[in-house]
Order: sequence, then structure tokens, then C-alpha cells
Amino acid sequence: MLEVEARRNVVVMHGVSWATYLAIDADRGHKKWPRLTYLDGELEIVSPTGHAHELRKTVIARFVEAYAGVTGREFNGYGNVTMQDRKRRVGLAPDECYYVGPVDYAKRPELAIEVVVTSGGLHKLAAYHRLGVREVWFWIHDAFQIYELRGRSYALIPQSELFPELDLIDLAARVRAPSTDANQTAAGEAYRAWLTR
Repeated sequence: MLEVEARRNVVVMHGVSWATYLAIDADRGHKKWPRLTYLDGELEIVSPTGHAHELRKTVIARFVEAYAGVTGREFNGYGNVTMQDRKRRVGLAPDECYYVGPVDYAKRPELAIEVVVTSGGLHKLAAYHRLGVREVWFWIHDAFQIYELRGRSYALIPQSELFPELDLIDLAARVRAPSTDANQTAAGEAYRAWLTR
């Protein structure tokens, strides 16, 4: 029997089979909402939280892509593609994910970005751990929390290992700035100019 927890825009179902998860995911088709995370028989279903989530994930992606371009890093976006592993009983779709270097579909993307607007639900790091994603960046409470996969767990680190020169404090200030919301193109150009000063 399924147990269901619900709060605001999050529903967590317990006792969900892998087949049921796949069927619900297939019913979504190519829509990006609702977002699904599956881990060991628990399924989290998250509906949109409004413009704040989409705005932040887009702005973060634009800035990080600008940084990679200016610094000459090969950086390939993979969007919010669903990653699944039946054997490890896990599936999720990040807000954004990237290959740092050439795209290699035989491997998971190295970087995933998650914008947290509503807390609660499944522990995403446990899901990412099973999928083997090297770094997960959470945008939470208007700041970055960077986690790097180290053996059997993730470590909270002060600086990205993938982008060790990236000034995350400056980047967070740019993401929070009201002027960024008003004009993403101008904010991106200002960031590029600052990086090349």
C-alpha cells in the first residue's frame, strides 16, 4: 500500500515500485514539470514553485556558461535530462547538468545544479551519489553550497574542484542582484567584462 506525504508543492510517495516510477515518468512525456526523484521505493513529485526557481536556475546557468567560455574550459550543457539506474534504484532530473570536457554519454555529467526553493522531500545527494555525479551545486538561501563526491559520500567544500578559480561569493552576489533579474543579457556581459579585466 502506498503512503503519501504532501506539503506545499511537494508530494512524497512511499512504497513505489520501479515499474510504477517509470510509468509515471513516461506519462510526463517531454514536460519538465513535475520533477521526479526516485530512491529506494520513494518517489518525490515536485510541482513548479513560480518564477523564482526558473529565474535562478537560468541565471546561474548563464553565468557559469559565461565563465567557462571566458576561461576556455570545454563545458557542455545537458539540461535537465532524467538520469536513471534501475540496478541502483534511483532516478532524478537535475535543474541543470553539464559535462566538463567532451560529452561522453557512457558517463554521467560531472556537474549538477539544483535550485532549492522548497525544502523537504527526498535527500537529493543520496540520489546523486548513486548516480556518481562528481559535483552538485545547491543554490539555497541565496548562496551556493558545493558538494564533491569523495568515495562513499559527498563532502561540503568551500570551492568547486571543477572550477577552482571561480569566485563563488562574487557569482552569488551577481545571481542575487535585482539588476540581473531585470536584464540577464546585460548582467552576463558585465560578468564577462569583469572576468577579462
